[in-house]
Amino acid sequence: TEVADGVVNNVPSNTAFTISELDNPGYIEGTWSCNDTTGLTAAADLPSAGLATGTSLLLKPGSEVTCSITNDDISPTLILSKNLINDNGGELTVDDFDISIAGTEVANDAVNNVPSNTAFVISELDHPGYIEGAWSCTDDTGLTAAADLPTAGLATGTSLTLQPGSEVTCRITNDDIAPLLTLTKTVVNDNGGVLDIDDFDISIDGAEVTSGAANTVSANTAILISELDLVPYAEGTWACTDANGLTAAVDLPSAGLATATTLTLEPGSDVTCAITNNDLGIDLSIAKAVDDPTPNIGQIITFTLTVLNNGPDVATNSTVNDVVPAGFTYVAGSIAGGSTADDTDPAGGGLIWTLATMPVGTPFVLSFEAVVNAP
Repeated sequence: TEVADGVVNNVPSNTAFTISELDNPGYIEGTWSCNDTTGLTAAADLPSAGLATGTSLLLKPGSEVTCSITNDDISPTLILSKNLINDNGGELTVDDFDISIAGTEVANDAVNNVPSNTAFVISELDHPGYIEGAWSCTDDTGLTAAADLPTAGLATGTSLTLQPGSEVTCRITNDDIAPLLTLTKTVVNDNGGVLDIDDFDISIDGAEVTSGAANTVSANTAILISELDLVPYAEGTWACTDANGLTAAVDLPSAGLATATTLTLEPGSDVTCAITNNDLGIDLSIAKAVDDPTPNIGQIITFTLTVLNNGPDVATNSTVNDVVPAGFTYVAGSIAGGSTADDTDPAGGGLIWTLATMPVGTPFVLSFEAVVNAP
């Protein structure tokens, strides 16, 4: 029979009866502690401990017994469990995300006591370059209904209200985002050039890619972008921008040799590197002369070739080839001039000079010696 708290109740003497209360989940089940102010029922026969749900008493006539019991609500516990995936070059750690309960950072997978029946926020930092996770929570005790626990929600702020005694774990996963890299190529043929984009083999780490196509690359890893340096085209320079602003502009080239420029991108970057190659406008002329137009048999004479770039652009990597004429024998080792010179086959393939750079209007003199043969 349910009775009111603190009210005096008449009970039979010398007859066993049970005192009890409901055991409510989320509360520590108290124990009865009884005393008789008359002393008629011996203290040894009165409970000082026993489950609240059922304790038996046998009282003497005239006893005035009070039985007290205390129940205490159980603080809910909450574990925030963080999983971090760095499969695209990301370098952040779990600690970088500052997982927090009501604004206070907590350790990953640690048990935390929290208030019951009070809304509080669980959160973490949202780092650019990482997919923002969503909280998924379960209560091992089942005291907080599953419908009241989030299975999704922004990592930056999700509210929970837990029942007393709940043992809740909230899990979240963040994944690094692979950067994108697009190489965009422009070829200008305004001086008679006939090459097109495909001829330049624009590449990422040595693998040729399609101009204008986005490519997935690794973050925090040096990446080499390059193209073939083709003559007679001015070698362009890469200019890069990140549409997401995650890789700092100062870390992106605004100039650099097309044949080899290194990039290191942040997770989630969307970088485009553009380059333009322009066919060179050059007008080369060669004048050949000999130091003695009427030599004698057996005489050594010097042939001179004067090469001139008439512009309008600087000439690069130009090659001059001259075969030793019939009736003459090349003097070994006499070839001179040019950036490099090759005289391995003077009578067959001829003498070969290369001129790395030829500014407009600057003459370059090439020479070799030969002996006049008998007719």
